[in-house]
Amino acid sequence: WYGSQRRLGDVVSLLEDMTQHAQLQPDIHTYQVVLNACQRADQTGLAFEVYTVMKATRMQIVEERCAHAICFTLLKACFN
Repeated sequence: WYGSQRRLGDVVSLLEDMTQHAQLQPDIHTYQVVLNACQRADQTGLAFEVYTVMKATRMQIVEERCAHAICFTLLKACFN
């Protein structure tokens, strides 16, 4: 919901709370939401930082459509 409302700060805060305080690991769908929020907020650099973190944690993208969605979101972020 925060991502669709262009509330990037809230999206990032939730991700930090999730990983640092609740010690939960985000899944691929969580990363998709964060990447979409970055793209909508015209934060291309942050989008690629999030993608780098996602890759560093060796996030498995098991669904081809998820991989396509992530690539498309990063591409859209480049053209904002």
